[in-house]
Amino acid sequence: MNNQEKEKSGQDIHNHVIGWTENCDTKASIMIAFIGIFASIFFTSDYILNSLQSLITHIAIYWTTGEGQFDFLSLIVFITLGLTLVFIGMAILLLFNVLAGKTTCNEDSVIFFHKIQNQSFEEYYDKINSINEDELLKDRFLQIYNCSRRCTEKFASYNKAIKKMKYGLLFLGIFMICILIVNS
Repeated sequence: MNNQEKEKSGQDIHNHVIGWTENCDTKASIMIAFIGIFASIFFTSDYILNSLQSLITHIAIYWTTGEGQFDFLSLIVFITLGLTLVFIGMAILLLFNVLAGKTTCNEDSVIFFHKIQNQSFEEYYDKINSINEDELLKDRFLQIYNCSRRCTEKFASYNKAIKKMKYGLLFLGIFMICILIVNS
């Protein structure tokens, strides 16, 4: 394969990797939007807020005066709410990690934007003019490799976020069932 064919192949691979990276970013953005919409509905629900306020009042009265009744189900409500918030919070952090930009490249590169901007224009111009075709091709493939590595990190964080969301939704379901039982 000559250099022109290698360059064409590299461009195809790069476009493929960028497509997968955009796919992951889109999924993470949709998940964050879903969580935001769901959280705003959940935390502005009078039913949920009134139920929690009533439970907190009953527990506070029991702990401060010893009067009333300590309900194990109320404890389960607060534990499941706490676990829901922890797991969904962890999912949100992982999703933001997916969307965070990374500007690290340990290798000296004439293609990587962060390395370019760390030089004056004259330094960059001299460097790009002094590089031969094979070195430039190697640099392009190095950037493809770095993009692939970042794409893999993004998908790993996204998959962890999905797992945390599953647990968060499971605890949310238990929380909602307990709230319904407490209020019945």
